Amino acid sequence: LTTVEILAGGSLTAMVDHTNVTCFGGNDGTITITNPTGGSGNYEYSIDGGTTWLASGTYTGLIAGPYVVMMRDADLTANSITLTTVTITEPAILAATVNFSNETFAGANDGTITVSSPTGGSGTYEYSIDGTTWQASGNFTNLAPGSYEVFIRDANATDCFISLTTIEILPGGSLTATVDHTNVTCFGGNDGTITITNPTGGSGNYEYSINGGTTWQASGTYTGLIAGPYVVMMRDADLTANSITLATITITEPAILAATVNFTNETFTGANDGTITVSAPSGGSGNYEYSIDGTTWQASGNFANLVPGSYEVFIRDANAVGCFISLTTIEILPGGYVTG
Repeated sequence: LTTVEILAGGSLTAMVDHTNVTCFGGNDGTITITNPTGGSGNYEYSIDGGTTWLASGTYTGLIAGPYVVMMRDADLTANSITLTTVTITEPAILAATVNFSNETFAGANDGTITVSSPTGGSGTYEYSIDGTTWQASGNFTNLAPGSYEVFIRDANATDCFISLTTIEILPGGSLTATVDHTNVTCFGGNDGTITITNPTGGSGNYEYSINGGTTWQASGTYTGLIAGPYVVMMRDADLTANSITLATITITEPAILAATVNFTNETFTGANDGTITVSAPSGGSGNYEYSIDGTTWQASGNFANLVPGSYEVFIRDANAVGCFISLTTIEILPGGYVTG
């Protein structure tokens, strides 16, 4: 005895080939369906599980992903089969580590850029620091000071490249430092500061200036400054011609404190109901406190139940209590006092 497989009349078959995406994120994958047989001889094809159909078995411009490949008899569309599920792949994104060193001294032209630990793509790489000239080594030497854009590409698919970073090779002896400042606390004050830290470059011995190079000092700390612009510089103390302007700093100060003061006298003898009202404050940080004796302060500008007498009215910045001014001196007159 033997077993015989009886095939359905007109069974559909075809060959399916594909190519993967060349570059990460690309869209050059293909699927090709060839050598169709069976059915009426007229065919349609689909790569999205039968949602859409084409008379051509050639598909291009495909991104990475799964595709359900089908064919059907164009004259009997109910006669369809799934040929295969094709997964078009793409290489991992290109990446690498970039390190560099600056020129060691002026005119040496010995800067370096090193590209290492490449990943992604086909596994074979080329490198460039100008996007035009490529080499298999990630080592670039004898570089003059300047800006270099660093690229990596897949040596087996040279259209697949990315810019890794832009490196600035600094000239030898280049001076750098960090500049910080604090502003003046009170209008007309002199508590501003400028601090220069983390100096690098040159011989390692430095001098600093905040008046554009007129005077220099070994310390990078400046205190007791009034509001205004300051041109901050540093220089190599062992080669004073090597100097740079780090920044122009403008130290600011708040606007002067001000307010409107109104008052009422005692209404009759012994009432002790005089009032002082401080309103429309301005200047400072915007938060205020008030006093009518320079000792006791309150957030409200309203003072009531005052006995006849002399009161000096003050306002201060609630966020900088050392910043205060005397607005005026008010004389609360006793009730029944006649003027004129």
